[in-house]
Parts: sequence; C-alpha cells; structure tokens
Amino acid sequence: MEERGFGHFMARRFDRPPGGKLHMHSLGGIQHVDFNDQFNFSYEDYFRALRLGQPAVDEAYRRMVFTFSTLNRDDHVKNFSFLMDRDGRWRLAPAYDVAYAAHSPWT
Repeated sequence: MEERGFGHFMARRFDRPPGGKLHMHSLGGIQHVDFNDQFNFSYEDYFRALRLGQPAVDEAYRRMVFTFSTLNRDDHVKNFSFLMDRDGRWRLAPAYDVAYAAHSPWT
C-alpha cells in the first residue's frame, strides 16, 4: 500500500481467522526465556521443548535450515510461536518476522 509517497507492507494476521481469534504464545513466554539473551536458548532446546509430534519437529528443522541459508538473524524465542485452535489443540504458528541481515555481526 502507498500513502503520501511512503510504501507500506501489510499482511493478514494468521492468528485472526474469520470470525474469531486464536490464542498465540511464544516459545519465550512458554519457557520463560528472555529474548534479549541471544545465547540463552538453542535450536536443540527448541526441538526438545516441542511436544507436537515428529511433523512439528520436521517443520521446525526446515525453518532452521531456511534461517541459516537466508541469513535471517532475527530468530529468537519471541519469533517462534504456537497457536491454539478452538478445540484446544496446539500447533506451530507460521514463520514470521523473517529478516535478512547480511552485515550482522552474527552472520
């Protein structure tokens, strides 16, 4: 969208389906981890925390590979989230806040 010469990116919220809201919780919130401490929680810790079955672990692994191959350096515990459906079932939230950072000191 453009307004007064400025471009804006807009996306539909994945936690707001038609007719309601889905409960969302971040990995940091569930595990009580400070997202500012980048070395406080590893991918290994993340995979161990998943209790959603092998398909969720496989998806989390694919996202990890994507993160490294695309130089995303904004992968912290606030950007790994879970959604609860209306029946109380949890699942991985879609990937979000994926940010390319080629010149980051972490790259």
